[in-house]
Amino acid sequence: GIPLHYSFDQEGGTSADYNFGNVNLFTKPMGLRATNDKNMSYQVAKAVSRQAKAVGFNWMHSPVLDINNDPENPEIYTRAYSDRTEDVIQYAAETCRGLKESKMLATGKHFPGRGCSSVDAHFSLPVIDVDKETMMKRELAPYRELIRQDLLPSIMIAHSIYPAYDSEHVATVSKKIITGLLREELGFRGVITTDSMTMGGIAVKYGVANACAMALEAGADLILMKAENQLVEETIDKIKEFLAEGRLTMEMLEEKVYRVLSAKYDYGMFEETTLESPEDVNKDKGIKRLSELVARRSVLI
Repeated sequence: GIPLHYSFDQEGGTSADYNFGNVNLFTKPMGLRATNDKNMSYQVAKAVSRQAKAVGFNWMHSPVLDINNDPENPEIYTRAYSDRTEDVIQYAAETCRGLKESKMLATGKHFPGRGCSSVDAHFSLPVIDVDKETMMKRELAPYRELIRQDLLPSIMIAHSIYPAYDSEHVATVSKKIITGLLREELGFRGVITTDSMTMGGIAVKYGVANACAMALEAGADLILMKAENQLVEETIDKIKEFLAEGRLTMEMLEEKVYRVLSAKYDYGMFEETTLESPEDVNKDKGIKRLSELVARRSVLI
């Protein structure tokens, strides 16, 4: 039948707690860069996709496109490929290429860039005080290039404030950043998703339900709501309230649904598929050898 939509973080786990048993693990992106072989990123993306798809995942919340230029960054650190823009572009492109060939939806994050910060957005609100010229050359360069290469079907917005573009709102709810910068200036036509809306960086400032509706209003297509409690109902009610007030329209929501369905269609998610056995994939000798090879080559002495 048609597989459901599940998301998966290549560099840090899944969008929920699952026991993957003896799944073959791979080094984080900084370890991939340490191998000094871009092909490792490509091969790992293919292997991770096979393992993920075997248990029903088809949407990856990776790769991280942040330039890790703050050595005290508590959130990005080894999740970034490098502190050098060109390295991030090259290795992330190979990751995205491997995912695309595997029919696994990639998600570049955290737009427009979370590397220049010593604050963890899971707990508080980072302010990325970088001028536009620097951001365009550094933080935004991977997005520009991967959009140009048609390797990013979706992009995740960061829970951070960027005074150079919007000094008032967090990027997640900023129309200037989501619609103005990403859609209009960079020409992105794919799916825009939020990060988890229960993270401290966004929830405390706006309230979860209100922030979800504001993100849709600003131009986001998907809301990453990881709560399984009353927040879900509150969010739906708040979205209905925005519709009644005219801040959202059915036409806007239909456009968002169309983008999501188009991405899924392009990646074959409405086709009849036969999933590989998770046990067979996890025992694949090629994947096991690759896991061991990458682990060894990622060690710097």
